[in-house]
Amino acid sequence: MNRLEMLENGRMLRQEDRASGIAYYEQQMQKAALANDQDLWLASTLTLAWELLESGNTDRGLIEQALTIADRNNPYLLLAQGQSLIAGGNFLEANTLLQTPNTTDDLELQGLISSHLGQCLSLTHQFEEAQKHYDRATALLSPESFYLGFNYIHLGEMALFMQNFDKAEEAAQNALELAIQTEDQLLRFRALVLLTKIALRRDQMEVAAALIEDAQPLIDPTKDILEVVTLLLLQLEQLCRSGEVSGAMSFWEHTSARLSLINNWQIKQQAKYLEGLLGIGKISEGLVNLNEDIIETLEDILLEVALAYEERQMYSHQALVLLDMAALYSFAIKLPTPYEFHGKSIRSVEQAGVLLKKVGLKQTKLGNEIDRIYDRMLDQLSHQQTTL
Repeated sequence: MNRLEMLENGRMLRQEDRASGIAYYEQQMQKAALANDQDLWLASTLTLAWELLESGNTDRGLIEQALTIADRNNPYLLLAQGQSLIAGGNFLEANTLLQTPNTTDDLELQGLISSHLGQCLSLTHQFEEAQKHYDRATALLSPESFYLGFNYIHLGEMALFMQNFDKAEEAAQNALELAIQTEDQLLRFRALVLLTKIALRRDQMEVAAALIEDAQPLIDPTKDILEVVTLLLLQLEQLCRSGEVSGAMSFWEHTSARLSLINNWQIKQQAKYLEGLLGIGKISEGLVNLNEDIIETLEDILLEVALAYEERQMYSHQALVLLDMAALYSFAIKLPTPYEFHGKSIRSVEQAGVLLKKVGLKQTKLGNEIDRIYDRMLDQLSHQQTTL
C-alpha cells in the first residue's frame, strides 16, 4: 500500500468515526515500521500526530520521532508541527512555519495546510491574507470532503472575529449541510458550536441554549473530552450572560475538573476568561460580599487573559475582555476608593475602542457598543463632578 492509498483509507474511516481513524493510523505506522517503509511510516506517523492534536491530545512524541528522518519541508511534518503550535497557542510561529515551501501531490493535504494557515492568520487578525488561504483551501479540497466543512468552520470563526454575523452564519450553514451530506457527526457538532457562538454574540440566549441542546447527542462524553469541555464552556457563558449564575457555578466545577486532560490553548484561555466572567456574575447576583480582595483577584484573572490575547495579536478577543474588566470596575466603584476604579473603567473601554480601530473593526456592532459605553461613562463622571 502506498501513502496516498493509506491516507484515503484513513480519511474514510475518520469520516465515520475519529477514534477508528486514529486506530487505523496507529496500525499503519506499525506495519510501515516492520516493512521498513520510511515514506509510509512518515505519512502515517505524522497524520496520526495531527489527528491526536486535533482531538485535544498530545502528539505522544511522534513529531520528535519523525524529525530524526523527515525533511524539514515535508508537508506532513509541516502540518503536524503547525497543529502542535496552534494547540499551544503559538499562532504567529505556526503562521511562519506553514508558509514553508513544500511539494505534495495530495490536494487534500495542500488544502489542509492552506486552511490551517488561514486559521492562524485570522486568529491574529490578518483577515485579507487569511481569506486568500481559505479561498485556496476551498478550491483544493474535494466538494465531498469533510475537511472542506472544517474549512467553512474556520472561515465562519474569522467572520465572527470581524463581527460579521451573517457571513459567519452562512459559513456555519455550509458546514452543517456538508456534515449531513457526509454523515460526519463531529463536523455537525462543530457547525452547531459555531452557530452557538454567533447566537451568544447576538445576545440570542434562548437560541444559544437550544443549539447547545441539539449538539449534546452528537458527542461521546467518555471519549470526546475536547468536545465535552467546549460544550460546557458554551453552557457556562450562556448561563452567565442570561443572569443564571447559580446554574453556571455547577458547570464550572465540571469544566475545571477536565481542563488538565486537554492540550488546547484556546480552550484553556476561554475557560480562564469565563472564570472571571463567572466571578463578576457572582458579584452582580450578590452571591459574594464585595471587597477589594475579590476585585483584585478577578482583575488579575481577566488581565492575564487580556495580556495573553495581546501577545498573540488577538485584538478583538482582548477588546471583549476589556469590556468585562470595565464591568468589574463598575462594581468596584461602590468600594471606599471609587475614583481609582472610575479611571480604570474608562481606560479599559477606551483601550478596547483603540484595539478595534487598529484592526479595522471600529464600525461594527461591538465598536458601536464600546462608543455608547464610553460616552455614558463620561456623562456619569461629569455629572458626579458637577454634584460634588
